[in-house]
Amino acid sequence: MKLLIRDTTILTARSDFPVLTHQDLAVEDKRIAFIRPHGENKAAFFQAERTLDGSRLVLLPGLVNSHCHAYMVYFRNYGSGLNLQDWLFTKIFPAEARLTEADCAWGTAQGLLEMLRSGITAVADMPLMPVSGMQVIEQSGMRAATGHAIFQTEFNPPACKTLFRSFAANYRDYHNRADGRMKVYATVHSGYLYPPEQLAEGAAWLKENGYRVHTHLHETAKEVEDDLRLYGQRPLQRFAALGLLGPGNLAAHCLHLNPEDRRLLSESQTLAVPCPTSNLRLAAGMPDIPALLQAGVQVALGTDGSGSGNALNLWKEMRLASLLSGSLYKEPGILSDLAVLQLVTATPAQAIFGDETTVLGRLEAGAAADLIAVSTDSPHFHPLNDPLAAVIQQTQPADVALVMVDGAILMEQGQFTSLDAERISYEVERRTPRLLAGL
Repeated sequence: MKLLIRDTTILTARSDFPVLTHQDLAVEDKRIAFIRPHGENKAAFFQAERTLDGSRLVLLPGLVNSHCHAYMVYFRNYGSGLNLQDWLFTKIFPAEARLTEADCAWGTAQGLLEMLRSGITAVADMPLMPVSGMQVIEQSGMRAATGHAIFQTEFNPPACKTLFRSFAANYRDYHNRADGRMKVYATVHSGYLYPPEQLAEGAAWLKENGYRVHTHLHETAKEVEDDLRLYGQRPLQRFAALGLLGPGNLAAHCLHLNPEDRRLLSESQTLAVPCPTSNLRLAAGMPDIPALLQAGVQVALGTDGSGSGNALNLWKEMRLASLLSGSLYKEPGILSDLAVLQLVTATPAQAIFGDETTVLGRLEAGAAADLIAVSTDSPHFHPLNDPLAAVIQQTQPADVALVMVDGAILMEQGQFTSLDAERISYEVERRTPRLLAGL
């Protein structure tokens, strides 16, 4: 489709020209054809199939949710007031044991709906039953790096087995599917969930085959203390020795770090993904994002699942990252609004989904047309003053008016073009009581 958005404000996510005003942006096929000052002849000669008035819109790259468990929408507002270990083992794992593949598929669909409605165009998802969500992920039109576990654990009696063949088949079938929008990561839940011998076996197999890894690391102080007591190493030291860190690998949370931990993340080019709401709700700790960035670590933000974060709302995570960083250092603005924007656009988009031939996560000529439009009609945007500050600090999910991936419109004015919102919400509502009854 050839789309022209006229006389608009653009947050590019570029460091050199972060904010452009009174611009015309054109999309042709899957790319941004041009960005030019409003009224220049280039726009006049572009034969658009559709033209939008952008004067009350702010355009920015589609948001990337770099750590999520989309299927967990069933557990929203459930299990409050517990620490991570009690929450996992007394609430979440027992409820998850009741999930079927159909439950996981509908839960994933609901999570994708929620993300699309709020402007999230790409997600690094860690599912429970990976194949269950593949069809709806492909149908959604989003970019998704979905995980597939390489271990299966049982708690009663304790057991752990490898799933190498299953992972390899899933990777073969789905990696780079949907014109490259789908990626497959190896899920290694954490260091504490698996026996050390099998963790080492799995790590060696992943390293030999060159698969990328999505894991949880340094989420709680207890996790770090237990590894020091049991193995004489911190979790990041163990993972580095096992070869589980590396370019494009995802380490969710990354709290309770020392300088050596940050050095390992930086040198390995592992993407650190704090999830501020989830971290705070479980009283796990506060992320020190300025220290990570100062150490040269690539940093992104995630929502985690609805079980711990309650909502898949990256706007909230962005504000918390900004406010917590300023409070931690007693220095307002230590994490600039542009830096916050890059945590959910340019950095993760390129690290997770990018390659040498495609620019992702920035708005510029030739980049992939993954973009969203925020309407500034709501009272909380008047007066706008600084567009970048306004969008980062004030946007609510309902302000998102347009969502586009690869040049295709997936959501406009609350209406979805690829997913049946009414059917999905109905299925999730009717399945939830069975999953939570008696727990």
